[in-house]
Amino acid sequence: MTDDPIDTDGVSLTTIIYGLYLIALFTGFPFFIGVIIAYVARDGVTPAARSHYDHQVRIFWTVLITGVAIAILIATFFLAPLAWLLAAYIWVWVFIRCIRGLRGSSRGDPYEGPRGALP
Repeated sequence: MTDDPIDTDGVSLTTIIYGLYLIALFTGFPFFIGVIIAYVARDGVTPAARSHYDHQVRIFWTVLITGVAIAILIATFFLAPLAWLLAAYIWVWVFIRCIRGLRGSSRGDPYEGPRGALP
């Protein structure tokens, strides 16, 4: 029996993480599972898979920091409408990033989407 990994380039694992992130848009918790997998699996993979893992980690931290900002805005009550707009924007942002990532990952391409705040 060999110790060779089934998935040497991380393609199916990146697909699973993107799927967890899409599920997390409705439940929240799978974001934590996905980022742990991404951190653990991103060493020793192809550059294409590494770009997806790095992107998935970036998605997690963006969502976490924005979530804290949204919670603060909601707590002020006066800025709650702004918080809901920001939450809607982040939801769409994550959805688009995951779809782009899934598309590239399924082809074995590195993540080539925008790196900034635009989807």
